[in-house]
Formats: sequence, structure tokens, C-alpha cells
Amino acid sequence: LYGTRDAASNWEDTYTEVMIELGFAQGKSSPCIFYHKEKETVTVVHGDDFTTLATEENQKWFAAKLKEKFSIILMWNNRSYYFIYIFTTYQIIKWYCL
Repeated sequence: LYGTRDAASNWEDTYTEVMIELGFAQGKSSPCIFYHKEKETVTVVHGDDFTTLATEENQKWFAAKLKEKFSIILMWNNRSYYFIYIFTTYQIIKWYCL
């Protein structure tokens, strides 16, 4: 994906497909916002930065589901949030769960 003219669009298609498969609804007026009603989880995407608001239990569910789709490393921070690093072919995507 990285370095091609359509890299951003391809990445957007990739993460959108994954989010929808996980049960998230994509925002209509702002397609970078995803909401999972049953898990009460909201994720906002800006480029390759993801910010997720969820309970600790739902963060762990979300991280486990992402791990099924991507090669990731989970790191717990003392401030009660995860740093999840998603490895794609050419770059590392940071995923923050608050």
C-alpha cells in the first residue's frame, strides 16, 4: 500500500472492510467514524491514526478481533489505554484505544 498513488484510498478500503466485518457502522456524514452499537465502541480514523473509546473489556475484544485480521502488538499503558501497532507490508499503523 505504502508509496503508491492510491495508497490512502486502498488503506481506507482495507480498514473500512475490516471495521464493517467486525460489526461497526460507518458514519454517513463522516465516514471516518465507526460505531459498534452492541459493544458501545467508537473509533475515529484519521489517515493511519485510530482513536477508540470503549470500556476495558470492549477494548480487549476489539484488540483480539484486530489480531485476527492484522499482525499486531498490544502494549498496555499505565494510563489505562492500549497502544496497538498494526503491521502492514510497508509500514506500522498506530491504533490508540482510550
